[in-house]
Amino acid sequence: MASVSETSPALQDCLVALKVDILGIAGSDKWSGTEFGEKLLKLLPLAKSLVVLGMEICAEVLDAGSPGKVAGPLHVNEILTRHLDYLDLQLNSAAHALVEASRQAGFRALPLPPGGCPDDSRLPEPFLSYSEAAVRAGIGHVGMNGRIVTTQFGPRVRLAAFLTEAELASTADAEVACRSCNTCVSKCPSHALSWPENDEPFAIDRGPPVGFIKMPQAAVLSA
Repeated sequence: MASVSETSPALQDCLVALKVDILGIAGSDKWSGTEFGEKLLKLLPLAKSLVVLGMEICAEVLDAGSPGKVAGPLHVNEILTRHLDYLDLQLNSAAHALVEASRQAGFRALPLPPGGCPDDSRLPEPFLSYSEAAVRAGIGHVGMNGRIVTTQFGPRVRLAAFLTEAELASTADAEVACRSCNTCVSKCPSHALSWPENDEPFAIDRGPPVGFIKMPQAAVLSA
């Protein structure tokens, strides 16, 4: 099959012009024949490429928040919620711009929303992991916190994705940016992280301790 640059300069131009902080592409060579790939094909049966989009979560916004319940007149975590709303708007706009360009070029496409693919929240694992998508798209690697860690922003990214039948060239794998500093393990406020053993990529206690509340999904990063 011809590459997208040969068949649709407009789609290639759209990719270049997107106002996002991070962009990675996982062509079918990155997921064909895998369980992850099977999930993609359930969403778009003739998909050839997965594009992962990311926006930086401002460090100042995270610093102002708290993982615990804080009494007082100022609801600091609401600042994070509004900030994520803004990032979601940007990511949705970018994903739908790609959908429009893809469809105009004759390729069916599907936008996947920021924060995670909608699924049954009662399941222990998401239907489609955006962290795995980001790894396959060369955006980063999974860190000790079980989240994607990027070379540009660490774990401070909000992700969305886009599936298309257009064949796009995969971006190069990212350098491993997290495996040894142990900062997230030592500073986890709920002590839910520990040093992994037996070649596990990470170790997380899924049950939040009493006195802590869940931050909005992807407060640190999208799952």
